[in-house]
Amino acid sequence: QLPEAEVEKQEVQPLVETPPPPPLKSSIKFTAPVIKKDEEVSDEEELKSQDELTQSKVNISIADVKGNDEEHGQDIADFREVIAEPVVEEEKPYEAVEQMPTFPGGETELMKFIRDNLKYPVIAQENGIQGRVILRFVVSKTGAIDNVTVLRSLDPTCDKEAIRVVKSMPKWIPGKQNGNNVPVYFTLPVVFKLL
Repeated sequence: QLPEAEVEKQEVQPLVETPPPPPLKSSIKFTAPVIKKDEEVSDEEELKSQDELTQSKVNISIADVKGNDEEHGQDIADFREVIAEPVVEEEKPYEAVEQMPTFPGGETELMKFIRDNLKYPVIAQENGIQGRVILRFVVSKTGAIDNVTVLRSLDPTCDKEAIRVVKSMPKWIPGKQNGNNVPVYFTLPVVFKLL
């Protein structure tokens, strides 16, 4: 008896309204000359002199355009292609992956790092507070530590110290899914124990 397959629902992106096109001047595309016999050329097709072209107020451009504003419009050749920057969607961290993220050197090095860098808060020591703070954080695609949150609190001073130590960790070896680095949630207990 197989469990029912999960169907991922994809969000439909709303349509973004594009602004109306700017006013354009009429322009004619420069066409390459064609060699013909004199008898085949009509008076209208004859080459115009530079003076005639200047007086005609016709823009020679990259395309034939029927304008909609001759006085204030722009020449189509002045436009540049505008490419909208793609919206980078932040990848949601995975709960579990094929290859979980690891601290450089493994779990023993991780425990050693915490032991060497954890400073027991004086107030917690004086009040005899001991126990564990459970933290959850994201090991990003690059191995950096992000979004450190307290799942189970012990004492505000101990919580703050545990977060500080986790944030000071070197980059981890990121988790992998289908051979690609992916962000992964990681839960870590930090133990405060009085000697």
